[in-house]
Amino acid sequence: MKNSTLMHEELFPQFQTIANTDLEQPANVQAAAESLERLVLTQSFTKQQEADLVETLDKNGLLEKLRNLYQTFEVNLETEFSNLVLGAPASLDYRTYPLYERFIKLVEHDVKLAQVKSEDRVAFIGSGPFPITAILLNELTGCEVHCYEKSRERVELSRKIISYLGLDSKICIFNVAGEELQNNGYSVVLVAISAHPKRAIIERIQKCCDKNVRIVCRTADGLRNVFYSPIKDDSLLAYSLCDRIAAGIDETVSSALLELRGVVSK
Repeated sequence: MKNSTLMHEELFPQFQTIANTDLEQPANVQAAAESLERLVLTQSFTKQQEADLVETLDKNGLLEKLRNLYQTFEVNLETEFSNLVLGAPASLDYRTYPLYERFIKLVEHDVKLAQVKSEDRVAFIGSGPFPITAILLNELTGCEVHCYEKSRERVELSRKIISYLGLDSKICIFNVAGEELQNNGYSVVLVAISAHPKRAIIERIQKCCDKNVRIVCRTADGLRNVFYSPIKDDSLLAYSLCDRIAAGIDETVSSALLELRGVVSK
C-alpha cells in the first residue's frame, strides 16, 4: 500500500483535472464523472488515506467542484433518459437506465433499514427528473410514494414519466421543497443524498411528522465524499444515527437510519 504522500502526488493532479471540467459541456461532464468513478471505486485505500485525500481536496477548493460536477452528471443523465423514454416510438423499459443496478441495490438498502411495507406511505425528498427511487420503492414493496422536488422543470418531466409508466395512483410528485414538507400521514421519510439543506429538511420532518416516523437519510462515506456531501452531526438535531448500510465496492451512496432521541423503535 502506497503512503499518503505518494498517493497525493499521483492522484491530486487527476482530481484537479476532473474538477476543472466545464459543466456547460455535457459530453465532457460525463467523461469526467466516469473518470472520477474509476479513480475512486477501482482502487484500494485505507480509511486514513481516504480521510487525508478528502481533507487535501477540500483545502484546495476542489471538493465542492467535484460534487457539483457529479451532481451535474446525474441530473444530465436522468434528464436525457427521461426524454429518451418519452420520445421512444415503442415502450422503453426503465430498467435500461444506466444506473439501474446501482439504484436497485441502494433502494433495497433503504427498504431494509426502514422496513418499508405495502401499507406504508413514503415521502421521498429530492426525486429529480427521473424518479427511479420512487419507481423502485413501489416496485419492491407496493407502497405509495409522495415525491418532493423543488425544480419545476424536473417535476414536469418526472410527472410525465410516472404517467407513461401508469403509476399515477401510486406515485405523486409535488413541486415543493423538502423543507416545506407537509404531514400527509407519512410512516417513512427518505431523504435523497442530493436534497439540501439537510438541517432544514430534518427540522421540518421533526416538526410535521409523527414521532415514530422512520427516517432514512442517504449519505457518503470516506473518499465517496468527492461525489456527495455526507450527513453532518449538526444536521441531525434531535435525531441520532441508529443504523446504516454502507456503499458497496461499485456503489457511491450509503443509507442511514435516523431515530428521534428518547423514542423506542417499534
